[in-house]
Amino acid sequence: MKINWVVFLCYDTDSHNRDISQFYEGDWSELRKSIENNSRTSIFDLAASADIEDIMLLDIDGVCSFLEILLCPIPFGEDLVSLLSERNNGLINDFEAEYSYAFLDISVGIYRDSTTQDIEEWIESEKEDGTYEEIIERLTEELEKSKHFCTIGIGIRDYYR
Repeated sequence: MKINWVVFLCYDTDSHNRDISQFYEGDWSELRKSIENNSRTSIFDLAASADIEDIMLLDIDGVCSFLEILLCPIPFGEDLVSLLSERNNGLINDFEAEYSYAFLDISVGIYRDSTTQDIEEWIESEKEDGTYEEIIERLTEELEKSKHFCTIGIGIRDYYR
């Protein structure tokens, strides 16, 4: 069975003089050609003037394979940080620790909007304000989301350096 892939090639326009034509040249051209060889692949170009990953793959098994994780789903929260730290075996940019980490040697980055502690504090605040019951569904959903990293970025070699 062939898998349909959706690949987003993402570009930081703020660090590349807002000209994305260079992303059709050199290594980017080779990457694009290798992706296009699969007739079941759709490629979308995304440009943003903010930090954005080089490639986002919508294929959890492929991400697991790249990270050499034998069992999916990918571990979450601090277990994922521990696993990637072990695989990285080198420098980690943890400037925004708990929310974002960049594993420099394996060119993998992870990000989440909030931590479990953030949401637990929000829940306590809503309880104190007497509004907890009004938004309990949203808070429960946010608490579950906070246990996971919402973005796993796989960059080209040395992307995070």
